Amino acid sequence: MIILRIYRKVFKSENFNMVKMIKKSRRGISPVIATVLLIAIVLILGTIIFLWARGWIIEKQTKFGSSIDLVCEDVELDASVDTSTDMLSVDNTGGVSVYALEVLADDGDDRLRYDCGEQRIFAGSSKEIDLANCKNEDNESPSADNVVSVFPVLLDDDDELYVCEDEIRV
Repeated sequence: MIILRIYRKVFKSENFNMVKMIKKSRRGISPVIATVLLIAIVLILGTIIFLWARGWIIEKQTKFGSSIDLVCEDVELDASVDTSTDMLSVDNTGGVSVYALEVLADDGDDRLRYDCGEQRIFAGSSKEIDLANCKNEDNESPSADNVVSVFPVLLDDDDELYVCEDEIRV
């Protein structure tokens, strides 16, 4: 009998009804919270995958609104080396201005690239470049006897340097 009274008091009391309402309302909110959490997790994972994959995707550089690779095909340079003065003579006979040059030299053991710095050679113009100004990673200059070819360096639409892969033989 005492147990029955306690049972009635506990389960018929206002506190028990409140607990029931809270449990009911939590059941109603739970699917909404679960959906929001699921969407948030998917968005976070999607962002992580996008940022990770972006490192694998190479953005094409452009010049004059087209792929810079195609513009490199329009570069026409005539290059020659004067071994007595260690000067590189470059004539730009094409329609594309060249921003800089890289020189490839063969010293017998290796082929080394030398950066000649900013050498703006406008379309239809010529330039004499002192090979002493061309430096490699070790800050060395090439010998005029070892120069094999020249690589034009273009400035793209975003002012970033691009080394053309087509070499101009000297």
